[in-house]
This record gives sequence, structure tokens and C-alpha cells, in this order.
Amino acid sequence: MVSIIISISNYAQNFELPNELVRQKVLNNNIAKDVQGTPFYNDAFLLGTIYKNDNKSFKAYLRYDAFNDEMQMKQNEDIKALSKFENDKVEIANTIYEVQSYFKDGSDQTGYFINLTKQGTTRLLMHKSKKFVEGVKAQNSYSTDKPPMFKDDISYYLMKNDSLNLVGLSKKNVLTLLEDKKKELDTYISDNKLKLKHEDDFIQLISFYNSL
Repeated sequence: MVSIIISISNYAQNFELPNELVRQKVLNNNIAKDVQGTPFYNDAFLLGTIYKNDNKSFKAYLRYDAFNDEMQMKQNEDIKALSKFENDKVEIANTIYEVQSYFKDGSDQTGYFINLTKQGTTRLLMHKSKKFVEGVKAQNSYSTDKPPMFKDDISYYLMKNDSLNLVGLSKKNVLTLLEDKKKELDTYISDNKLKLKHEDDFIQLISFYNSL
């Protein structure tokens, strides 16, 4: 298991959260110095907001651990992970992460997703995870060592009828998942010269689907 060392400044204010929102395990954040990259998309703890399904909200200093797919909070000198409750939301630096259940690697999991389509019942969600790549020693004098590193691992999911499905940014993939409007979508893609490997074009297509 990879753990992290990151220096963090003291905060002027700490926020108390209900016990059910915070796992009681204190995280140990140690990592070897030769590892490149970071498991976080925001290394620093930033003031954010936790939104509950019952319309209650709580302030906390937060950051997203994309390697472990968990939201961390800092309270005094303790670092803990938030409990995951489906449909809860967390906002950090104007980015909203929502908790969803999904199927990955042969098992049901719960993770944090970013909604890319702001309106409509069918939504495109982004899962911004990180993967750890082991270092590789040079095989000869003509090559160099490759250090261990964290690398971005971004995937997309389509939420339709409360079902979350992995979707590739391709015409074939999306038309398979949205086959009820396949003809209309195919025509729209052609007329608008959409390149579905581009995230913005894919979002445009989902917005059109929602308008049908």
C-alpha cells in the first residue's frame, strides 16, 4: 500500500462533523521521496462543503484522494476519510463530487464522480482516479531508470434510469448505450461533425439526447 507525506499548514478554524460522516480511522500519510506525482488532485486541504441528502450541509477542510477514491478532511493535526453515502455531494474549489455506486473490477464499489452534464435525466459522469505505476530499472547503459509515479486515470460513465455504465468516448460505444435514439443521434453526429473522442463534443451529444 502506498502512503503519502505532505506538509500542511495550520488552519485558523476547525469544523466539527457528525460522527457518522467521518470514519474513525486516522490515515497514515507516508510515501517514498522518489515517487513522482501525487495521489491528490488538490494537494492542499481547501475549505469545502459537504452536502447531505437531507439538505443539511457542513464545512470542512477537504481534499480528494484520487488513488484511494476517498475524500479526506483535516481536523487539528488529524487526517481522516469521510464516510461514503450514496448521492451525498462534496464541493471543493467550485468542483462538485457526488457519491455514486458503480461496478468495477468484478465488484460493486462506491466512489466520487463529477457531473459533466448539468441538465437532463441522462448524465455523463467523470471518475478522476489515479493509479500507481511501479518504477522500472534500466536494462542497460543506453536506457534510464523509470521512477515509480502516480498517473491520471480518467474514465467516463453514463447515468441513465439510475443505472451507471462505463462508456468510452466513441460513437460506437455511446450509440450502443443510447440505442433507443440511435438514428437521431447518428444524424446529429454527422450534421454537427462531432468528434466523440473530445469530451466537449460528447457532452453536446448527451445534451441533445436529453432534448429529444
